[in-house]
Amino acid sequence: MIRPSAVRPMVARTRRSAFTARVAVAGVVTVLGLAAVPPAGATTVAGEAGTISVAVRSITVSSQDPNVGPGGTLLTNCVSSGGALSTTLPFPDGQCNTSGTDNITVTNGAAPGHITIEGNDILPADFGTAGSKTWTLCQPNVGGSCTGPSNQPGPDQASEQDLSSTGNVTNWGPWLVSGEYQNDTGFSADASAAANQAVVETLKVNGPASSTDNSATFTAHWQWSAEP
Repeated sequence: MIRPSAVRPMVARTRRSAFTARVAVAGVVTVLGLAAVPPAGATTVAGEAGTISVAVRSITVSSQDPNVGPGGTLLTNCVSSGGALSTTLPFPDGQCNTSGTDNITVTNGAAPGHITIEGNDILPADFGTAGSKTWTLCQPNVGGSCTGPSNQPGPDQASEQDLSSTGNVTNWGPWLVSGEYQNDTGFSADASAAANQAVVETLKVNGPASSTDNSATFTAHWQWSAEP
């Protein structure tokens, strides 16, 4: 949850931010049945019915913090564009991410597959009412996507990213856009995942240059999918 602590024209200071991770699940079960009964007088054959269960493709997302509820976790590890540390999202162009027990664990199900991730525009508490304004996701590494200086989010824009670590190496995931699944490279370079593989991920938000909406809270969403 993001709570602006002070308001200037087109600027809202932020106290905290939360994520909600949704889960996409697909599954299949195959059943083999008996053949039809032959007519009287015909040769008869005895048979057996067999049921085959296959691994169900699924994915789960959970927080490492047992105190985190369904509303998500907090992004309180923040830094300003000038490098000053904070527990709130600074403006303009501040960054916040999860850390420690606020990080989340993404676990593939019983079937091997590929894991993809999607971002969603960041919603204010008054979303859906007159005058509300979301923060639209943009990609700092794509020219023209973000309208701020140095390809950073402009007014009412933000960016989302996930990252993980393998030993001392940080795996930087893609900058996310709403409605587009991309490879979650925290599992592997091509997003392939072994059965029951689990990865601890850090969630990161780059805030806008300024915010039109002065809601008390904003909510960011990440969504994962397990695919063949």
